[in-house]
Amino acid sequence: YYSQASYPIVWTELYVAYPELIDMKYFITGQVPLSYSSNDRINGIISDLWIFQNVTALKQDNYSVDVKNYFSKIKYELRRIAIPGVYYKEYTNSWNEISKDLMESDHVGELIKKKDNVMDIVAAVNADTNCKTVQSKVSMAKKLINAQYQWNSANRLFPTWEFKKVIKEKSGNSADLNILLLATLKELNIPAKPVALSTRSHGMVVTENPSTKDLNYLITSFEADGKRFYVDAATDYSGINQLPEKCIN
Repeated sequence: YYSQASYPIVWTELYVAYPELIDMKYFITGQVPLSYSSNDRINGIISDLWIFQNVTALKQDNYSVDVKNYFSKIKYELRRIAIPGVYYKEYTNSWNEISKDLMESDHVGELIKKKDNVMDIVAAVNADTNCKTVQSKVSMAKKLINAQYQWNSANRLFPTWEFKKVIKEKSGNSADLNILLLATLKELNIPAKPVALSTRSHGMVVTENPSTKDLNYLITSFEADGKRFYVDAATDYSGINQLPEKCIN
């Protein structure tokens, strides 16, 4: 919920109500001072009221990132569901837990291990006598993926659920193409990891609030000569450590 906009606001309020069996957490960011707030618990229902008055406008500057990153806002997240004797589940995560879950999931970590999807690309890189350095092998792998697969212009954190469709139709979202690159680098014995981020239009990540909802894009990182490099397999006009503007947030 944004309490600020590109135009002045005289009065804005947010009312949130939820059963006490659900535990919510909230985060307030921005520079706009809170005018009034209340928290009530009546008949098993928790209600929060937030009021902001005389909020100044915040307009886009030609030389800055998306101004929405700086709007004052309130964000609610589910912390836990606790129904005594019936159901209990924690939803609070750390960034390490989120990373672990992604790498152990069938939909990300396991796809990177599927060498059958990339063996033709691996063979082509190994056959190229000009590919002697790690960087040259990564560049060639990316070039081959861009030649074989078309990015469908969709920015995604997760690959397509039916990944076989990507392989068959030679088209996929940004995560699909980076998964292919990561799988290729794995077979080339190049240390590589996926990197999740938020694009400019999606907004800045609140580091104190670990959540996959704040992330919407996946790129590739790899190691060479003791250094870490970054590359986006979805955009054929980008290169190693030359990420598209949308990824620099």
